Amino acid sequence: MKKLGYRIVFALIVLVFFPQFAGSKIERTHKVEKTDYRYLSLFSEVSALIKIGYVEEINPSEKFPGAFAAMMRSLDRCSAYLSSGEALMYDLHFNGSVYSAGIFGQRVMNYFYISDVIPDSPAYEAGLGRGDVIKAVNGKSLFSLSYWEMYLSLLSNGPEVKKMIVFRENSDKPELVSLKTGKLRPVLSSVTLNSGVTLVRVPAMNSDSVAFMKKEIAKNPSRLIIDLRNYSAGDYASFLAMCRLFFTTNAKGQLTIKTKDKEEPVTFSSPLARKLSVAAIIGSSTILYNELFAALLRENGMRIVGNPTPGMATMLKKIPLEDGSALLMTEAQFYINGKNICETGVLPHEEIEDMEEQQLIAACNRLLEKQ
Repeated sequence: MKKLGYRIVFALIVLVFFPQFAGSKIERTHKVEKTDYRYLSLFSEVSALIKIGYVEEINPSEKFPGAFAAMMRSLDRCSAYLSSGEALMYDLHFNGSVYSAGIFGQRVMNYFYISDVIPDSPAYEAGLGRGDVIKAVNGKSLFSLSYWEMYLSLLSNGPEVKKMIVFRENSDKPELVSLKTGKLRPVLSSVTLNSGVTLVRVPAMNSDSVAFMKKEIAKNPSRLIIDLRNYSAGDYASFLAMCRLFFTTNAKGQLTIKTKDKEEPVTFSSPLARKLSVAAIIGSSTILYNELFAALLRENGMRIVGNPTPGMATMLKKIPLEDGSALLMTEAQFYINGKNICETGVLPHEEIEDMEEQQLIAACNRLLEKQ
Protein backbone atom coordinates (compact mmCIF):
# COMPACT_ATOMS: atom_id res chain seq x y z
CA MET A 1 0.00 0.00 0.00
CA LYS A 2 2.82 2.41 0.89
CA LYS A 3 4.58 1.72 -2.43
CA LEU A 4 1.36 2.57 -4.22
CA GLY A 5 1.14 5.80 -2.24
CA TYR A 6 4.67 6.86 -3.24
CA ARG A 7 3.91 6.11 -6.88
CA ILE A 8 0.87 8.37 -6.65
CA VAL A 9 2.93 11.13 -5.01
CA PHE A 10 5.52 10.88 -7.76
CA ALA A 11 2.84 11.04 -10.44
CA LEU A 12 1.26 14.14 -8.86
CA ILE A 13 4.60 15.91 -8.58
CA VAL A 14 5.27 15.14 -12.22
CA LEU A 15 2.01 16.90 -13.02
CA VAL A 16 3.04 19.92 -10.92
CA PHE A 17 6.52 20.35 -12.38
CA PHE A 18 5.74 19.19 -15.90
CA PRO A 19 2.18 20.36 -16.58
CA GLN A 20 2.35 19.42 -20.26
CA PHE A 21 2.98 15.77 -19.39
CA ALA A 22 0.15 13.85 -21.02
CA GLY A 23 -1.50 10.64 -19.87
CA SER A 24 -4.47 8.58 -20.88
CA LYS A 25 -6.87 10.95 -19.08
CA ILE A 26 -5.09 14.24 -19.80
CA GLU A 27 -5.47 16.12 -23.06
CA ARG A 28 -2.22 16.93 -24.77
CA THR A 29 -2.33 20.68 -25.37
CA HIS A 30 1.36 21.47 -25.83
CA LYS A 31 4.43 19.69 -27.02
CA VAL A 32 6.48 18.39 -24.14
CA GLU A 33 10.00 19.74 -24.17
CA LYS A 34 12.73 17.17 -24.39
CA THR A 35 14.27 18.60 -21.23
CA ASP A 36 11.14 17.63 -19.30
CA TYR A 37 11.56 14.01 -20.28
CA ARG A 38 15.24 14.26 -19.55
CA TYR A 39 14.62 15.30 -15.93
CA LEU A 40 12.00 12.60 -15.49
CA SER A 41 14.49 10.09 -16.79
CA LEU A 42 17.21 11.48 -14.52
CA PHE A 43 14.97 11.17 -11.47
CA SER A 44 14.34 7.50 -12.23
CA GLU A 45 18.01 6.90 -13.06
CA VAL A 46 19.29 8.51 -9.84
CA SER A 47 16.76 6.56 -7.75
CA ALA A 48 17.79 3.29 -9.40
CA LEU A 49 21.51 3.98 -9.04
CA ILE A 50 21.12 4.78 -5.34
CA LYS A 51 19.12 1.63 -4.76
CA ILE A 52 21.66 -0.52 -6.64
CA GLY A 53 24.94 1.09 -5.67
CA TYR A 54 24.65 2.70 -2.24
CA VAL A 55 26.68 0.99 0.46
CA GLU A 56 23.64 0.31 2.65
CA GLU A 57 20.16 -0.98 1.89
CA ILE A 58 17.82 1.87 1.05
CA ASN A 59 14.23 1.90 2.24
CA PRO A 60 12.20 4.11 -0.16
CA SER A 61 9.55 4.67 2.54
CA GLU A 62 12.19 6.50 4.60
CA LYS A 63 13.95 8.44 1.83
CA PHE A 64 11.36 9.32 -0.82
CA PRO A 65 9.08 11.44 1.40
CA GLY A 66 11.99 13.83 1.99
CA ALA A 67 12.38 14.24 -1.76
CA PHE A 68 8.66 14.86 -2.21
CA ALA A 69 8.68 17.39 0.63
CA ALA A 70 11.63 19.27 -0.91
CA MET A 71 9.85 19.45 -4.27
CA MET A 72 6.69 20.87 -2.71
CA ARG A 73 8.62 23.38 -0.59
CA SER A 74 10.31 24.68 -3.73
CA LEU A 75 6.94 25.79 -5.12
CA ASP A 76 5.99 28.45 -2.57
CA ARG A 77 5.57 29.14 1.17
CA CYS A 78 2.22 27.36 1.41
CA SER A 79 2.64 24.15 -0.57
CA ALA A 80 3.84 21.07 1.31
CA TYR A 81 4.02 17.30 1.37
CA LEU A 82 2.40 15.93 4.54
CA SER A 83 2.97 12.53 6.06
CA SER A 84 -0.13 10.58 7.08
CA GLY A 85 0.21 11.90 10.65
CA GLU A 86 0.64 15.48 9.46
CA ALA A 87 -2.32 15.14 7.09
CA LEU A 88 -4.47 14.08 10.04
CA MET A 89 -3.28 17.04 12.12
CA TYR A 90 -4.09 19.39 9.23
CA ASP A 91 -7.68 18.12 9.08
CA LEU A 92 -8.10 18.32 12.85
CA HIS A 93 -6.62 21.82 12.87
CA PHE A 94 -9.14 23.15 10.37
CA ASN A 95 -12.18 21.48 11.91
CA GLY A 96 -11.31 22.68 15.42
CA SER A 97 -10.58 19.28 16.98
CA VAL A 98 -6.82 19.58 17.41
CA TYR A 99 -4.86 19.72 20.67
CA SER A 100 -2.27 22.48 21.02
CA ALA A 101 0.24 24.03 23.40
CA GLY A 102 -0.98 27.50 22.35
CA ILE A 103 1.82 28.46 19.96
CA PHE A 104 1.60 30.37 16.68
CA GLY A 105 4.45 31.51 14.51
CA GLN A 106 6.20 31.42 11.20
CA ARG A 107 9.08 29.75 9.38
CA VAL A 108 12.07 32.10 9.69
CA MET A 109 15.69 31.22 8.84
CA ASN A 110 14.75 27.52 8.49
CA TYR A 111 13.26 27.19 12.00
CA PHE A 112 9.96 28.00 13.74
CA TYR A 113 9.83 31.54 15.12
CA ILE A 114 7.16 32.10 17.78
CA SER A 115 5.08 35.20 17.07
CA ASP A 116 2.08 34.67 19.36
CA VAL A 117 1.16 32.60 22.41
CA ILE A 118 -2.40 32.05 23.65
CA PRO A 119 -2.80 33.54 27.15
CA ASP A 120 -2.90 30.98 29.99
CA SER A 121 -1.85 28.18 27.62
CA PRO A 122 0.92 25.67 28.46
CA ALA A 123 3.32 27.69 26.31
CA TYR A 124 2.36 30.88 28.16
CA GLU A 125 2.81 29.21 31.55
CA ALA A 126 6.26 27.97 30.46
CA GLY A 127 7.30 31.52 29.64
CA LEU A 128 7.51 31.05 25.90
CA GLY A 129 6.86 34.16 23.89
CA ARG A 130 7.48 36.21 20.82
CA GLY A 131 11.03 35.92 19.51
CA ASP A 132 11.71 32.44 20.89
CA VAL A 133 12.78 29.89 18.27
CA ILE A 134 11.84 26.19 18.24
CA LYS A 135 14.51 24.03 16.61
CA ALA A 136 13.27 20.49 17.34
CA VAL A 137 10.11 18.74 18.54
CA ASN A 138 10.15 15.26 20.12
CA GLY A 139 13.62 14.58 18.76
CA LYS A 140 12.88 15.68 15.20
CA SER A 141 14.79 18.68 13.84
CA LEU A 142 12.65 21.37 12.20
CA PHE A 143 15.54 22.56 10.05
CA SER A 144 14.39 23.43 6.51
CA LEU A 145 10.94 21.90 6.90
CA SER A 146 7.96 23.70 5.36
CA TYR A 147 5.81 26.01 7.47
CA TRP A 148 3.06 23.38 7.68
CA GLU A 149 5.42 20.58 8.69
CA MET A 150 6.81 22.79 11.47
CA TYR A 151 3.48 24.06 12.73
CA LEU A 152 1.69 20.70 12.60
CA SER A 153 4.50 19.09 14.63
CA LEU A 154 3.32 21.25 17.56
CA LEU A 155 -0.21 19.81 17.42
CA SER A 156 -1.70 16.46 18.46
CA ASN A 157 -4.97 14.54 18.26
CA GLY A 158 -5.13 14.15 22.05
CA PRO A 159 -3.21 15.20 25.17
CA GLU A 160 0.49 14.69 24.41
CA VAL A 161 3.79 15.93 25.83
CA LYS A 162 5.80 17.90 23.28
CA LYS A 163 9.51 18.08 24.10
CA MET A 164 10.92 21.11 22.33
CA ILE A 165 14.46 22.40 21.89
CA VAL A 166 14.00 26.16 22.23
CA PHE A 167 16.35 29.10 21.92
CA ARG A 168 14.96 31.97 23.94
CA GLU A 169 15.10 35.43 22.46
CA ASN A 170 18.57 36.95 22.95
CA SER A 171 20.02 33.63 24.17
CA ASP A 172 22.44 31.30 22.38
CA LYS A 173 21.84 28.39 24.75
CA PRO A 174 19.34 25.65 23.87
CA GLU A 175 16.67 24.83 26.43
CA LEU A 176 14.49 21.73 26.69
CA VAL A 177 10.87 22.73 27.21
CA SER A 178 8.19 20.07 27.77
CA LEU A 179 4.59 21.11 27.18
CA LYS A 180 1.40 19.06 27.36
CA THR A 181 -1.05 19.86 24.60
CA GLY A 182 -4.65 20.65 25.43
CA LYS A 183 -7.92 21.58 23.77
CA LEU A 184 -6.91 25.15 22.97
CA ARG A 185 -8.06 27.40 20.19
CA PRO A 186 -8.05 31.17 19.59
CA VAL A 187 -11.51 32.45 20.47
CA LEU A 188 -13.79 34.51 18.27
CA SER A 189 -14.71 37.33 20.65
CA SER A 190 -15.40 41.02 21.12
CA VAL A 191 -14.90 43.54 23.89
CA THR A 192 -15.67 47.24 24.26
CA LEU A 193 -12.54 49.09 25.35
CA ASN A 194 -12.39 52.08 27.70
CA SER A 195 -12.00 54.33 24.67
CA GLY A 196 -15.41 53.16 23.43
CA VAL A 197 -13.80 51.27 20.54
CA THR A 198 -14.95 47.70 19.87
CA LEU A 199 -12.16 45.12 19.57
CA VAL A 200 -13.12 41.98 17.64
CA ARG A 201 -10.76 39.01 17.49
CA VAL A 202 -11.19 37.05 14.26
CA PRO A 203 -8.84 34.02 14.23
CA ALA A 204 -10.87 32.25 11.52
CA MET A 205 -12.46 33.33 8.26
CA ASN A 206 -15.49 31.05 8.33
CA SER A 207 -19.27 31.27 8.51
CA ASP A 208 -19.23 31.63 12.32
CA SER A 209 -16.92 34.65 12.02
CA VAL A 210 -19.15 36.26 9.39
CA ALA A 211 -22.29 35.79 11.52
CA PHE A 212 -20.48 37.12 14.59
CA MET A 213 -19.21 40.19 12.72
CA LYS A 214 -22.70 40.92 11.37
CA LYS A 215 -23.98 41.10 14.94
CA GLU A 216 -21.14 43.40 15.99
CA ILE A 217 -21.73 45.76 13.07
CA ALA A 218 -25.46 45.82 13.88
CA LYS A 219 -24.54 47.35 17.26
CA ASN A 220 -23.38 50.47 15.36
CA PRO A 221 -19.84 50.70 16.75
CA SER A 222 -18.31 54.15 16.32
CA ARG A 223 -14.89 52.58 15.69
CA LEU A 224 -13.76 49.02 15.21
CA ILE A 225 -10.44 47.22 15.75
CA ILE A 226 -10.15 43.78 14.11
CA ASP A 227 -7.44 41.42 15.35
CA LEU A 228 -6.56 39.14 12.42
CA ARG A 229 -3.74 37.17 14.07
CA ASN A 230 -3.58 33.47 15.00
CA TYR A 231 -5.36 32.23 11.88
CA SER A 232 -6.87 28.80 12.47
CA ALA A 233 -9.43 28.12 9.71
CA GLY A 234 -11.29 29.60 6.80
CA ASP A 235 -12.81 29.25 3.35
CA TYR A 236 -13.14 31.37 0.24
CA ALA A 237 -16.92 31.81 0.41
CA SER A 238 -16.72 33.13 3.98
CA PHE A 239 -13.89 35.47 3.00
CA LEU A 240 -16.09 37.02 0.30
CA ALA A 241 -19.04 37.25 2.71
CA MET A 242 -16.83 39.06 5.24
CA CYS A 243 -15.61 41.49 2.59
CA ARG A 244 -19.17 42.35 1.63
CA LEU A 245 -19.81 43.54 5.18
CA PHE A 246 -17.08 46.17 4.90
CA PHE A 247 -16.54 47.19 1.27
CA THR A 248 -19.09 49.31 -0.53
CA THR A 249 -19.55 49.30 -4.31
CA ASN A 250 -17.01 52.12 -4.69
CA ALA A 251 -14.31 50.10 -2.93
CA LYS A 252 -10.76 50.55 -4.18
CA GLY A 253 -8.55 47.83 -5.57
CA GLN A 254 -9.03 45.31 -8.34
CA LEU A 255 -8.96 41.85 -6.77
CA THR A 256 -8.06 39.10 -9.21
CA ILE A 257 -7.91 35.36 -8.68
CA LYS A 258 -5.45 33.43 -10.83
CA THR A 259 -5.77 29.68 -11.34
CA LYS A 260 -3.95 27.30 -13.67
CA ASP A 261 -6.36 28.00 -16.50
CA LYS A 262 -7.54 31.58 -16.10
CA GLU A 263 -7.50 34.93 -14.36
CA GLU A 264 -10.72 36.64 -13.42
CA PRO A 265 -11.81 39.64 -11.35
CA VAL A 266 -13.49 39.05 -8.02
CA THR A 267 -16.47 41.09 -6.82
CA PHE A 268 -15.79 41.60 -3.13
CA SER A 269 -17.98 44.65 -2.47
CA SER A 270 -21.68 45.06 -1.76
CA PRO A 271 -24.20 47.93 -1.87
CA LEU A 272 -25.34 46.77 1.58
CA ALA A 273 -21.91 47.27 3.18
CA ARG A 274 -21.57 50.03 5.77
CA LYS A 275 -18.81 52.62 5.91
CA LEU A 276 -16.99 52.00 9.16
CA SER A 277 -13.97 53.47 10.89
CA VAL A 278 -11.71 50.41 11.07
CA ALA A 279 -8.20 49.49 12.15
CA ALA A 280 -6.70 46.00 12.02
CA ILE A 281 -3.94 44.18 13.88
CA ILE A 282 -1.74 41.86 11.82
CA GLY A 283 1.40 39.78 12.32
CA SER A 284 3.29 36.66 11.27
CA SER A 285 0.29 34.47 12.11
CA THR A 286 -2.00 36.46 9.78
CA ILE A 287 -2.10 34.08 6.82
CA LEU A 288 -4.34 32.78 4.03
CA TYR A 289 -7.78 34.49 3.96
CA ASN A 290 -7.09 36.69 6.98
CA GLU A 291 -4.02 38.05 5.20
CA LEU A 292 -5.98 38.68 2.02
CA PHE A 293 -8.70 40.47 3.99
CA ALA A 294 -6.04 42.65 5.66
CA ALA A 295 -4.61 43.53 2.25
CA LEU A 296 -8.01 44.76 1.05
CA LEU A 297 -8.58 46.74 4.25
CA ARG A 298 -5.26 48.50 3.69
CA GLU A 299 -6.01 49.14 0.03
CA ASN A 300 -9.25 50.86 1.08
CA GLY A 301 -7.63 53.28 3.50
CA MET A 302 -8.23 51.42 6.74
CA ARG A 303 -5.39 51.57 9.25
CA ILE A 304 -3.12 48.56 9.85
CA VAL A 305 -0.97 48.01 12.95
CA GLY A 306 1.48 45.27 13.96
CA ASN A 307 4.12 43.39 12.00
CA PRO A 308 4.31 42.53 8.27
CA THR A 309 2.47 39.41 7.17
CA PRO A 310 4.47 36.53 5.61
CA GLY A 311 2.92 36.45 2.13
CA MET A 312 0.77 33.30 2.39
CA ALA A 313 -2.52 34.57 0.95
CA THR A 314 -3.28 31.65 -1.37
CA MET A 315 -6.09 29.19 -1.98
CA LEU A 316 -4.83 25.81 -0.80
CA LYS A 317 -6.05 22.41 -1.92
CA LYS A 318 -5.35 19.24 0.07
CA ILE A 319 -4.88 16.20 -2.16
CA PRO A 320 -5.13 12.93 -0.19
CA LEU A 321 -2.84 10.09 -1.27
CA GLU A 322 -3.36 6.35 -1.09
CA ASP A 323 -1.12 5.78 1.95
CA GLY A 324 -2.75 8.51 4.06
CA SER A 325 -0.19 11.19 3.23
CA ALA A 326 -1.22 14.27 1.27
CA LEU A 327 -0.10 17.15 -0.89
CA LEU A 328 -0.98 20.72 0.07
CA MET A 329 -0.92 22.63 -3.16
CA THR A 330 -1.63 26.24 -4.07
CA GLU A 331 -4.46 26.07 -6.60
CA ALA A 332 -5.02 29.82 -6.85
CA GLN A 333 -3.20 33.06 -6.10
CA PHE A 334 -4.64 36.52 -5.46
CA TYR A 335 -3.62 39.84 -6.94
CA ILE A 336 -4.62 43.37 -5.95
CA ASN A 337 -4.07 45.87 -8.73
CA GLY A 338 -1.75 43.40 -10.42
CA LYS A 339 0.42 42.74 -7.35
CA ASN A 340 0.69 39.22 -5.98
CA ILE A 341 -0.04 39.30 -2.23
CA CYS A 342 2.33 36.36 -1.74
CA GLU A 343 5.19 38.51 -3.00
CA THR A 344 4.32 41.68 -1.12
CA GLY A 345 2.63 40.53 2.08
CA VAL A 346 0.80 43.26 4.00
CA LEU A 347 2.77 46.09 5.60
CA PRO A 348 1.39 47.89 8.67
CA HIS A 349 1.02 51.67 8.72
CA GLU A 350 2.55 51.55 12.19
CA GLU A 351 4.88 48.70 13.12
CA ILE A 352 4.95 47.56 16.75
CA GLU A 353 8.06 45.42 17.12
CA ASP A 354 7.31 43.57 20.36
CA MET A 355 3.55 43.29 19.57
CA GLU A 356 2.59 44.12 23.16
CA GLU A 357 -1.21 44.16 23.42
CA GLN A 358 -1.67 47.60 24.96
CA GLN A 359 0.74 49.17 22.48
CA LEU A 360 -1.14 47.63 19.57
CA ILE A 361 -4.49 48.92 20.83
CA ALA A 362 -3.06 52.37 21.58
CA ALA A 363 -1.61 52.57 18.06
CA CYS A 364 -4.96 51.56 16.56
CA ASN A 365 -6.75 54.24 18.58
CA ARG A 366 -4.27 56.92 17.45
CA LEU A 367 -4.72 56.01 13.81
CA LEU A 368 -8.51 55.80 14.10
CA GLU A 369 -8.64 59.30 15.55
CA LYS A 370 -6.86 60.60 12.47
CA GLN A 371 -9.34 59.02 10.03
